[in-house]
Amino acid sequence: TDAATLQEWDRAGRRPLSHLARSGAAALVVVGAHPDEVSRWREEAKDEVVPFLVAAAEVRAERILTEVLDAVLDQQSEILERVEETHHILVEVMLAGGGLQDLCRRLAEFLGGAAMVTSSDGRVLAQAGSEQDLEAALALDCFDRTGRLITEREPVGIRPRDADNARRAMVTIAAGQTNH
Repeated sequence: TDAATLQEWDRAGRRPLSHLARSGAAALVVVGAHPDEVSRWREEAKDEVVPFLVAAAEVRAERILTEVLDAVLDQQSEILERVEETHHILVEVMLAGGGLQDLCRRLAEFLGGAAMVTSSDGRVLAQAGSEQDLEAALALDCFDRTGRLITEREPVGIRPRDADNARRAMVTIAAGQTNH
């Protein structure tokens, strides 16, 4: 799009980058933007996890498409690296004979927040993270007042970017003879 369109959306009180993220846009390319606007929009795009590119007005469409595809592939590569590192942590803890507490500690360090392992019925078996992160996690709507994860309402997997619960994920770990 061009900078004028984004400026109109801003003046109308619409958040163009949030709208694009919710719509599933692969990236945003802005043509003819002022440097002050570019830095603000770049920060918003970073918050919304939307690749953001700036192009000069004379750039050909093929060049823009190539840049967009490169940005999307870079973003997907970063996601895959995080998934691979998480899997590596799980395998490393298991092979070293570590327990659930070790796994939570390593994941909390890597992900930068709280990590918990629950039983299949939602009882917390192990947890790690700062006191603030753990309190914030237990205050989420996915836990009942007793501290049990409400597994029957919590979907497995990563959430869509625009979901209220986008900053959490639940995975099933089947290890040994117990499911967590």
